[in-house]
Amino acid sequence: RRQLHRVQQRLQETEKLEEKLAQKGREALTAEELAKVARRPQVEADIERLVHELGLDHHSEEEGSEVDPEEEREAELAEKRRAKERVQRRHHAEKRALQQERQKNRDRKFSE
Repeated sequence: RRQLHRVQQRLQETEKLEEKLAQKGREALTAEELAKVARRPQVEADIERLVHELGLDHHSEEEGSEVDPEEEREAELAEKRRAKERVQRRHHAEKRALQQERQKNRDRKFSE
């Protein structure tokens, strides 16, 4: 449980770094912070694994028989959609930051 808590804190820190990246761009983060942001999928996978190992899954045995398969399928699709949207937002933020960095470099090059 302690390990799960530590990994969840790491995910929260990563989310804060992603917000900083989106607001201030790549140059606002250190190389170490950018590496933490890049490791987010691994952190999410670790959380899922630990939750499963500890038996803290959202669906316990009793609930499993009551859950409609259609609802479960819809929930899985919604989670996949949210995950895809997160990836797209992160990609967009990284691309925008890269474009800003390139523009800054061009401006610096031509002003010299």
